[in-house]
Amino acid sequence: MIDAPVSVVIPIYNRADLLAETLDCIGNQTFRPRETIVVDDGSTDDLDGVARRYPEAIFLHLRHSGAAVAKSEGARRATQPFLAFLDADDLWPETRTERMLAPLLARHDVQIVTGCVQQFRISPSGTREVLGQPMASRLPSVSLIRRDAFWRVGAFSSQWQVGETIEWCVRAVDAGLTIDAIPDVVLLRRVHAANLGKTAKDPGKAYLHMLRSVMERRRGKGTATQSDPKETGK
Repeated sequence: MIDAPVSVVIPIYNRADLLAETLDCIGNQTFRPRETIVVDDGSTDDLDGVARRYPEAIFLHLRHSGAAVAKSEGARRATQPFLAFLDADDLWPETRTERMLAPLLARHDVQIVTGCVQQFRISPSGTREVLGQPMASRLPSVSLIRRDAFWRVGAFSSQWQVGETIEWCVRAVDAGLTIDAIPDVVLLRRVHAANLGKTAKDPGKAYLHMLRSVMERRRGKGTATQSDPKETGK
């Protein structure tokens, strides 16, 4: 097992029941990330009980403000040169960090490496069922990102209830970041009744509002991005 210069940011809200499995998949990486930051977005379940079992992880506690704020705060606290984001209900294949880090170490002009996501669900009998085929994606959860490049784009926007990761991807493209893609499955996305896209109020309308805002920004109504707090001294 090799120590990897990667910070993993895990936002969590009332998913203590799944967090141990998620943390275990990080610990089982062939290239194990050097830093794991769990950002509690005001959970009311027994997250502290899980935290006591993983003293090597950093746990931050916030008032409930949404996933965008939690992920951005985790990125601000990160100390490693490469950033990964993992939702508390999802999993990584054990070679994920190793395969995604290789292109970034080989090519210094590449700022983001992306891969494929495979959806799954847990059957009533407790077994893992694959849903559909792997899908290529550029979302941050399916990427490994240079930390300085992340802050060139800026924090996730808390303006959006859903779709903040899509909006961030658009800003990354607009900022001219070089993106490389590998064909490997690098994220196992759990499908269940509590996925945000299912529980958010009128998610379709929220996505359309976000996309309309992106189009307006591209017409010249953009806002300034945020700097890496490690470089500004914040």
